[in-house]
Amino acid sequence: MTTSVSVGKPANLPLEIRRVPMRQPIEWLSRGWDDLKQIGRAGLAHGVLIAILGAVLLMLSSTHLYLTAAAVTGYLLVGPVMTTGLCELARRRAAHEPLGFDESLQGLTRNPDGLMHFGGVLALIALSWFVLSAFLLQSVLNASVPSLAVALWGGAADVSAVQILGYVGCGAVLAGMIAGIVLTLGTDELLHIAGVFPPWGQSMVGFDGALLLATAYRVVYGVAGSYIIARLAPDRPMLHALVGGFVGLVVSIVGAAATWNSGPAFGPHWYPMALIVTALPCAWIGGKLRLMQLRQPAKVGARPAA
Repeated sequence: MTTSVSVGKPANLPLEIRRVPMRQPIEWLSRGWDDLKQIGRAGLAHGVLIAILGAVLLMLSSTHLYLTAAAVTGYLLVGPVMTTGLCELARRRAAHEPLGFDESLQGLTRNPDGLMHFGGVLALIALSWFVLSAFLLQSVLNASVPSLAVALWGGAADVSAVQILGYVGCGAVLAGMIAGIVLTLGTDELLHIAGVFPPWGQSMVGFDGALLLATAYRVVYGVAGSYIIARLAPDRPMLHALVGGFVGLVVSIVGAAATWNSGPAFGPHWYPMALIVTALPCAWIGGKLRLMQLRQPAKVGARPAA
């Protein structure tokens, strides 16, 4: 595969906006209703199975407050796999093939390697989540890790207040990281559209100025994300911000190792090194801003009584 090298300022990319009529959503709903009528019981059976899974997860999280986010995230990840049967029914209807619940299961056999790979990734994410949660509970909050039986079958009364705080702290770290990632990727996409960056996958040679700009706003977003972590943390905001910075440091190191000699599309070597060097300082600055905010005296609107 060849890699093209851009010279000079790239031409602006045309941005095409698709205009959808006001009545188009109604037409989509009409087509969906037509699919439901044509597919019949097999489609309803898959819908019932998906609804049962959602109800089980809601029942589980109602007594396990710390599993609410994990249950919702797991449902969003597993949901596409469960819709494989519906996709197979739609394909069979378009191909004028027999429709039935047994026939819908054939979709699972079309790409078993892909489904197994996806399941393995989900299992790895779940294992990593448990390991990271145990590390945060023991190192940050000095709290004991609940046993697997308590985590799966115990109620909220079996979890200590410190462990609940640990759950909230993990949520704060996750919220700050997501905010930073969304802001960074959104700005990247806008700059690609505006022609400041070359199209995705093309060479970054000659775009040192653009990479300096990318480094600058990544620093700003890193500080903002760390401040969000410290702001949402239930206790010890600086420590929570540094935990988020450490996660960012690990991700930056892994990204640099994976793309170090992968071609000019990933830019010069100083760029990933800059991301590694600035990860922890950005986290410290974000935590420091929150500490400075907490140390400011509260403003009192009324004068004290004589």
